[in-house]
Amino acid sequence: FVNKDRKILNFISSDEKAGFFKYERFLQSVHVGEILKVRFQKNDKDGRYNVYTATKHVDEKFRDQFLRKVEGRIAIRDNNDFGFINDVFVSREIVKKRNLENGLTVSGEAMKSFNKGKNQWGWRML
Repeated sequence: FVNKDRKILNFISSDEKAGFFKYERFLQSVHVGEILKVRFQKNDKDGRYNVYTATKHVDEKFRDQFLRKVEGRIAIRDNNDFGFINDVFVSREIVKKRNLENGLTVSGEAMKSFNKGKNQWGWRML
């Protein structure tokens, strides 16, 4: 997640850490799905990290750890506005924005994400 107003981004790292930090000292803009090379240290406050350096990073070997192509039929259960394509979560916002219906074949890109409610790692459609 990127909060452009407050210049804060939420992240996951290659060793499956998750948290957030202010990016304005290092980067002009950041978009969901971009890969960054960051040196940081955890702060004791609710997942906040102190950042020492941050640059945009385009090494393809890291891209495969965090992003993947997805194609398949979307399963939207009755009374839910969200769905799944195999093990990939598709949010209400995407379902509504794209007018997706149960059983449609959908393709796109998914990002690795952490589900705080279930306390586990998974995939989320971009």
